[in-house]
Amino acid sequence: MSYNTFTTYSGDGSTTDFSVPFPYLRQEDVIVTRKNGPVSFTFVNPSLIRLTDALESDDFIYVERKTAVDSPQVVYSNGSAFTAGNINATVNQLLYAIQETYDRTGTVYGRSYTISSFDSLFNDSTTTFRLDSGGINLGDIINSAGLWVVSLNGVLLENTVDFSVAVNSEDQAEITFANAPKTGDNANLTFIRFYDGNTSGVVVTNGELNDLADVAITNPQLNESLVYDGTKWVNNSVSGGGGGSSPSSAFVEVVTQNPASGTVDGETIYNSTDGKLYIWDADTSTWLDIFQEFTPDAPDAITVVSSLPASGTAGQVVYLSTDEKLYEWDAAGSQWVAIVLTNDTSATVADGSITTAKFAQGITPVEIVASLPSTSNFEGRMAYLTTDNKLYRYEGAAWTSAVAGGDLTGSVDGSLLTANSIAAGVIQAGAISATEIATGAISTDKLAASSITSEKIASLSVTALKIATDAITSDKLQANSVVVGKVAAGAIGASQIQSGTITTSHLSANNFLLGSGYIADAAITTAKIYDANVTTLKVQGEAIVIPRNVFDQNAYSGTNSWRTVGTITFTLPYQAKCFFIFGSNQAYSGSIPDTTLEMYLNGSVISGVSNGGGYPSNSPSLSGGSTLSAGTHTVYVRWKGATSSVVIGNTSLSVIGAMR
Repeated sequence: MSYNTFTTYSGDGSTTDFSVPFPYLRQEDVIVTRKNGPVSFTFVNPSLIRLTDALESDDFIYVERKTAVDSPQVVYSNGSAFTAGNINATVNQLLYAIQETYDRTGTVYGRSYTISSFDSLFNDSTTTFRLDSGGINLGDIINSAGLWVVSLNGVLLENTVDFSVAVNSEDQAEITFANAPKTGDNANLTFIRFYDGNTSGVVVTNGELNDLADVAITNPQLNESLVYDGTKWVNNSVSGGGGGSSPSSAFVEVVTQNPASGTVDGETIYNSTDGKLYIWDADTSTWLDIFQEFTPDAPDAITVVSSLPASGTAGQVVYLSTDEKLYEWDAAGSQWVAIVLTNDTSATVADGSITTAKFAQGITPVEIVASLPSTSNFEGRMAYLTTDNKLYRYEGAAWTSAVAGGDLTGSVDGSLLTANSIAAGVIQAGAISATEIATGAISTDKLAASSITSEKIASLSVTALKIATDAITSDKLQANSVVVGKVAAGAIGASQIQSGTITTSHLSANNFLLGSGYIADAAITTAKIYDANVTTLKVQGEAIVIPRNVFDQNAYSGTNSWRTVGTITFTLPYQAKCFFIFGSNQAYSGSIPDTTLEMYLNGSVISGVSNGGGYPSNSPSLSGGSTLSAGTHTVYVRWKGATSSVVIGNTSLSVIGAMR
């Protein structure tokens, strides 16, 4: 079975557009190689590439998917959200890599070399030996996609540690042992070359099979094994192998189940039932999985299960779909332990691991300090000061431990009051009687205006000397009791004229001045102003509308974390209806990323938008409005792009506050 992770296109001298017939995670994972030289191409759309130059009729290109596995597509951490997008990205990375491996290991070719002491090659000092194919130097062929299996005296050697295979400066293939083989030692070298099973026979992975000049293949079949007869590759109907090895070790035998035992140490078989390569280890009398034994360890994968397995291996992690939790196998306790518990954080939160930064916005703990902090303060921050055992709160400008009187219940003991600490405003009406007032303690300045009534004054006790200058007002005079002869010259000023008593008939022509000093505040109403007579220049700047705007032409790539892309802080002298508008440009490449925009007013979300798994907008925007009181306010917009392939830029944030 093939998963179609590769395809080949032949040239016709004119065609430049070719399909990409498989899904992929990133454009970088799509690899294009050309038979007759380098190739340059671009993506027309996710499923179509365009070559810079058309292919000639004797040329072809090979289009394949090679999913990157050097790092995980998604990195999870304790407490992170398991979204469908993240889980699918993780599963697809593993799925694509497995499919690519399967497509490239459908059939193998085996070639065995044997170096023995009777060849007089091993002498306790020489470490490097030339490899050839029936007397013809292998050269670059050893760099083809495949696997070297080398044993010395029946003991398997580790590639790059115990030996290495390379091409020297003279283009000769060589094997170099870490330690020189001794006289009498026997070495067995098997090169297993991978083939994709394409029944067209000639074109295989990157065209590598065409590089062998000694190939003679008749109708290759999927899962077929070929052997080397000393001069060329042939169908496995030919027994035996080059270099003097026995027939049983000279080729890869295809079986449906592993034999009970091997015939010689290093014998290689391909099990078509499970699709794996095995090598016989005579020391342990077991068939070893070649890929498991001789490839580097891959990062542990997270397996999705509907029920927890009966057991696991140390550090194994599974995702239980029924409760949407991650579990790790505890080898010591022989049990599965939930990594993230949604209802019981005591099992996952270590003592002392929660810092103040972990609290959500608007929630702050009481800190225990020896001195009040002077930096990073914010309104509402609370601290218990150990030097005086008091609770303090930060009010925005300073620390305070004061408690408002209205917040007190019960009575306050007199011993807690300091001298002169009771102000007049805190004494209850009628609380002080004559018995609380000392004799002679009330002076004239302690009497309220008009507090002495006529009943309190003895008859004939008020003389002219008792009447202060200007003390007798008009309401103390009888009507028409002041005649003209009693009014001194110049005695009547503006303050002596009753409001509304002077009409226009009492004014001489052109004697009314319009200077600001003559018109009382708020004296001019709308009725006194002609229609359309107030121009823009007559209105004070920002007296009606407060406009604000910020623009950023920079571009920012997604990091799967929140980024603030616009902030405005503004002050309203009066209550106003405010409108907020945000606009931007957004682009992405490769697979569809998750993007989210949110608008905040004074720390609270008022608007937001997300692509919800669909195609992100090229020009995402937000708007909102609110009636705000006088004072300082802040509006900001933050953005989150799931991957670095999505970019936002040319952001604009505007505020319009209408006070009238």
